Amino acid sequence: MKRILLISHNALSQTSNNGKTLNSIFSGFLRDDLAQIYFNNEVPQSKLFYKFFRLSPFSGFLFIRLLFKKKTHVNNEKGFRRDRKHEYLKKILIIIINKYASVIKRTIRDFLYKSALKNKFLYVFIENFKPDAVFLVAGDSCFSIDVAVSISKKYSIPIFVYVTDDYLLSAEVVGFFSERYRGRLLMRYRDIYKYSSWNFFIGDEMKSRYSDYFDIDGSVLINCNIFNGIRDYSNGKEKDKKTVKFIYAGGLHLGRDEALIELANCLASTCEKLSLQAIIHVFTGGFVSKKMSDADDSGLLSIRGLLPWCLLKDEILSSDFLLHVESFKKEHVAATFLSVSTKIPEYLSSGVCVIGYGPKNIASMKLLIENDVGVVLGCDYESNFSALSALFESTDQKTFISSKAVIFARLNFSPDVIQTRLIKRLNYFE
Repeated sequence: MKRILLISHNALSQTSNNGKTLNSIFSGFLRDDLAQIYFNNEVPQSKLFYKFFRLSPFSGFLFIRLLFKKKTHVNNEKGFRRDRKHEYLKKILIIIINKYASVIKRTIRDFLYKSALKNKFLYVFIENFKPDAVFLVAGDSCFSIDVAVSISKKYSIPIFVYVTDDYLLSAEVVGFFSERYRGRLLMRYRDIYKYSSWNFFIGDEMKSRYSDYFDIDGSVLINCNIFNGIRDYSNGKEKDKKTVKFIYAGGLHLGRDEALIELANCLASTCEKLSLQAIIHVFTGGFVSKKMSDADDSGLLSIRGLLPWCLLKDEILSSDFLLHVESFKKEHVAATFLSVSTKIPEYLSSGVCVIGYGPKNIASMKLLIENDVGVVLGCDYESNFSALSALFESTDQKTFISSKAVIFARLNFSPDVIQTRLIKRLNYFE
């Protein structure tokens, strides 16, 4: 098997979306055949892999290194290399940068990472690993592409490009500087697609749009962390239940917090009219807004924090319905239009019926609707009440939907399917 140098913003993770997806699709690799360079200030989580290098934006910025005596160390127990910076420097920079538009922040990061490429420890890490190829998870900044291309050219190894979120074709661009930065980022994507050996995308919608726009070909890679055992609705206990347990597991950014509150109100109201009690548990590690805190305080829902996959599985299998939400707001629709949520394969493979709430034309909702593997609600209360009443009162309907979802998930998202697709393409280069 080829030795792959994975480059991404997020470190491998057991809990966070992008990191969890990467962990799942590479889990078929041998432990010595994958190493990762990552950029975010995170701690890698992997039961298998141990070769990690965090490239900080200050890694090669000489005057900051001299002023703040930056040191790089290796933690042998954890097996990853990280840059130490004084916390007050980090806090000061965050306060200053957050006052400006995100495009300014990305521009500064691009500048800093040009210097970070001078970090000698980076090249020691790469040369000790001896990669056969680079696998880049492209993001919303130019620097990650620049880092990947620089390494690829220096060591004469091919690049494979993976896109999980759309920052180009559907994303809203507001203001002159944002438009200029988008133009630069678009040029980077065009350049790397000319240079890449093969391309991967998070879903069919993204693959179709990017293939047409950039005149490229590619394959779909999605989270393949799926259930083996499934929820069984046919145990005779469903008819006597007076409570309905719902679970939402995921981030609350991009307007999902407000969408979840809207859905929670709809679920609670419907259950009340049917003499049922709605219990809504939210498992998230993201920022909790005041609106979400208020909803938690009022008892509308219960925020339970973030759980590792081994514990979250038990919670999911004990639930009656799983919730997936996306915002109806224009700016958030643009950000989620082509992306398929990490949680979709997990949800569908569990045997628990999935309820979606959001625009029906975005990729995640279209997947549920077009394959008849979930129930998707919109903004119309009467339509939602009718659809939910049928679900809550009929075990047969949710059993039919969830059984079909399990078959669909195993055919499309199983590790055998996804990992074989990845390994076949990675091995198909000279």
